[in-house]
Amino acid sequence: MNITEYSQLRASVLNKTSFPEAEFPLNLKILWIELVDKAYMNNNILKGQHSHSFFEVHFVFTGNVSYSCGGEIFNLRFGDAILLPAKTEHCCTDYTDDVLKGAIAFSLDEDAVNALQIENGKTKQFRFSDDITVATNFMLKQSESGDIFTKNIIANRTFEMLYSLLKKCSIKVPKDTTAAADPRFLVAKAFIENNTDKIISCSAAAKECCLSTKHLCRIFKNELGTSPSEYITSAKIKQAKKLLANNKYSVKEIGFMLGFDSESSFSAFFKRHCHTPPGAFRKQMSQN
Repeated sequence: MNITEYSQLRASVLNKTSFPEAEFPLNLKILWIELVDKAYMNNNILKGQHSHSFFEVHFVFTGNVSYSCGGEIFNLRFGDAILLPAKTEHCCTDYTDDVLKGAIAFSLDEDAVNALQIENGKTKQFRFSDDITVATNFMLKQSESGDIFTKNIIANRTFEMLYSLLKKCSIKVPKDTTAAADPRFLVAKAFIENNTDKIISCSAAAKECCLSTKHLCRIFKNELGTSPSEYITSAKIKQAKKLLANNKYSVKEIGFMLGFDSESSFSAFFKRHCHTPPGAFRKQMSQN
């Protein structure tokens, strides 16, 4: 099924479908998506002026639709869309027999409205691109499968559609300032932290995440401002201090637990980086 084949047969999954809980930026929450024709509009749309606590975007695939918003009339034809901000008084005043339109309802908190620079009460009419039609056709086809992934797939596709519509509406989408860490860095970091009982090298950490030593050094510098070798040392010192704070093990045993072949080599390592022998550090910890 595609949009041109759609008549009075409604795809139930696009009839104000409720979505699985999903985390979207700016606390945006998609409430529903629907695809409606004349028969549905005759029986279900509100005829008089009304408003909602949420936002709506309506977009027209065939025919014509007219809206009255705050005393203004907006006439939409194929390829036109309209953004209705929350609490905007509006109503659909007229539509043609061949009308077919989609609508997405979504909510935003006040911080998100400010971040997107949406003018309160300002209705906007704009043109949408072909990707909205492609996405709708995809969702109609997906709805026919009825498998357990359908709602999740449609929820994500709806978010993509909404993003495209907001961009076409000239809404300013802020840049992402919380970029995730490089996953290869996370693999190497976890490898180091999980192997403090061994004497590992930078090359071993690089091999674990399928990188060259040089590349791993560059990633660590970008993420932490330090080298993998320095992080290996830091992780081992951190574990040593944790073990020394507990009197369960001797200094010699702790040295072996951290991969050293003798108490003297562990003591020399600890003193070099902490400026005090492990025994003196333990005594200081117990006094504190």
